Amino acid sequence: MNTTATAVRSTPRPLGWTTVVGGLGVTAAGIVAAVDASVADSVWFGFAGASVLLSTAGVVGLHRAASDVPVARTALGAAAVTMTLFGLAHFYAVVDQDRAIPFFSAFMLLSALGLVVAGVALVRARRWRPTVRALPLVTGLWPLTIPIGLAIGDVPHFLAIAIWGLCWTAIGRILLAGDLR
Repeated sequence: MNTTATAVRSTPRPLGWTTVVGGLGVTAAGIVAAVDASVADSVWFGFAGASVLLSTAGVVGLHRAASDVPVARTALGAAAVTMTLFGLAHFYAVVDQDRAIPFFSAFMLLSALGLVVAGVALVRARRWRPTVRALPLVTGLWPLTIPIGLAIGDVPHFLAIAIWGLCWTAIGRILLAGDLR
């Protein structure tokens, strides 16, 4: 049995379910705010933060499954920490939104960087199917569209967040199916 198959089987299914729920939460938060940006208040930040924390389970699952790709494993470990801080910064936004935004922006970019580095390492390692190994890279690159969307307007900004949630939902589905081959 190869190492990847062993790592996938050892990845607990709850990480997949947790990531799917978190990704759907991020998607819902993005869609609701795209329809009416005024809902992006304390409750919205709390919901989005909880959804991001749930999505972090996907990074942990990928970290476990990438045990045979050291660079990816290290980058995913860093991404798990910074994504957790990104989620927690949303709760700080409930108290002081103006001070929290630079924190969660920095943590989002750092977690994205970790996913990009891991994604490149996974693509180069060719251990998983092409679509599966590219997903961490796409999920890491997608947050770059969020500030671009913000510069354009509320609807593109929040739709970019919604699509990022779909990336996490896809990672959760892959973890759930043990489909990292």
